[in-house]
Amino acid sequence: MFIEGAARESKPDPALPAKIAYILYLAGPFFAGLPWIAAVVVAYAFRDNAPAWLAGHYRFQIRTFWIGMLPWLVSAPLCLVLIGFLPMGLLVLWVWIRAAKGLRLTISGQPLLRPASWTIG
Repeated sequence: MFIEGAARESKPDPALPAKIAYILYLAGPFFAGLPWIAAVVVAYAFRDNAPAWLAGHYRFQIRTFWIGMLPWLVSAPLCLVLIGFLPMGLLVLWVWIRAAKGLRLTISGQPLLRPASWTIG
């Protein structure tokens, strides 16, 4: 005899890859930025078949990576002479704010209002 609801199959969360990508952005600084590469690969892999509200999140994640590349490329070598730590810290803060906001909206199933934004969205 089946308990009511026990035989029900759970549907996979379509937003799970986007949530994982945001978590990778949050973890990035603790692993020399390598999770950021994985996050952008996830965003590129899932953006084409995503519903419209979720496609905006993938666009936001991709832009986070590419917009962040220029300050990272400038700051990383400057860290060798100790003047790159401030811009690198600001970059990490910017990525964390974008990722936290995106993750919060993704968990609640809401779209980003400005996925093409250069700021925090």
